[in-house]
Amino acid sequence: MNITQNSTGPTKDTPEHYKVLLELGACHISMGNYKEAQRCYKESVSLGADGPQLYLGLGTVALGRELFEEAEVAFKVAIRLDKNCAEAFCGLAIIHQQKYDFVKAQQMYAKCLELNNDNLTALSGLFQVSRQLGFFSKAKHYLEVYLKSHPSDAKVMFCLATLYVNDDQLNEAEKVLLDVLISEPAFVNAANLLEEIEHQLVAEKYQKNA
Repeated sequence: MNITQNSTGPTKDTPEHYKVLLELGACHISMGNYKEAQRCYKESVSLGADGPQLYLGLGTVALGRELFEEAEVAFKVAIRLDKNCAEAFCGLAIIHQQKYDFVKAQQMYAKCLELNNDNLTALSGLFQVSRQLGFFSKAKHYLEVYLKSHPSDAKVMFCLATLYVNDDQLNEAEKVLLDVLISEPAFVNAANLLEEIEHQLVAEKYQKNA
C-alpha cells in the first residue's frame, strides 16, 4: 500500500485513517447508503491505498447499484489479493445467479462456504440455485455442516427438509421437520410440509402392502 506517515504523528494518509474509511464504508453499506460508502472507498483509493477489503467494498457497492460488470471486476481483484476472501466469492456467485448462470453460481457459493460455512447469504443462494438445477448434494452438505454449529436455526432446518423432499428423502425430511416444530411449534410452513410428507409416506406404505 502506498500510504505515508510523517515523523510528527498520524496524518490522514496513515493506515489508521484507511482502516476508518473501510469501516465507515462497510457501515454505510449495511444501511444501504451506497453513495456514502462509495465516497469512503474512493477517498481510500485517492490515498493510494490497496487491499482485498477495499475491493470487496467497491464490489459490494457496485453490486448494490446493479453495476454487475464493475462489481465482478472488483470481486476478482479482491480474490487475486486474497485467495481466501469468502465474501468476494459470494459476490461473484450473486452476479452469476443474476445472470441465470446457475452452474457457475453454485460453484462460487460452494467455494465461499468452503472458506466460511457460516455465511448465510451463501447458504441461501446455494439453496436457491440448487433447486433451479435439481442438484442438491452440495446444498445439503453445507446446510448440514451449518446446523452442526447452529442446531436450533429453524429456517435453515426447513430449507434442508425441503431439499430432502426434492431429493425423495422423505424420512430424513420428516425427522428434520419434527425437530423444527419442537423448537418452533408455530412454524406453519413446516407443519404443512410435514403433513404432506406423512400423507405421502402412508400412501407409499399402503402401496407396498397392497
